[in-house]
Amino acid sequence: MDLRFIVPKTDILNPERDHFLTEKIGDCWHEYDPDAAVKNMQLSGFVCKKCGNFFFTNNDFSSLEDFMKLLNWANEQTALSAIVAQFETNYFMDEEMGPQSRKRFADVLYALLSMTKRKKRNARRQRT
Repeated sequence: MDLRFIVPKTDILNPERDHFLTEKIGDCWHEYDPDAAVKNMQLSGFVCKKCGNFFFTNNDFSSLEDFMKLLNWANEQTALSAIVAQFETNYFMDEEMGPQSRKRFADVLYALLSMTKRKKRNARRQRT
């Protein structure tokens, strides 16, 4: 069996987008002291200052595991069904095309949802 791992390129990673989307889907964007790693059996990770959970990394929607949380959440949002339908979901799983397809999907959701949040915030300001 030939195993290959594709490491995300730096242009795929977007901590601001990932932070926003993580909180949007109801997960914790973990806060931690990078100098306070904790060993749990053979694994090394951190304890979140907000939720208290042990974790390895924050969500990185370029990885398939984290991306699937985002995709499942988006599929449950009826308001996003038109956006989800624009993407060929089998490309998300593809070894070669997957990272870029997942990036595009996360970027589109981030742009749409952050714009919607700004519009709502501006509308509230105008009312007061």
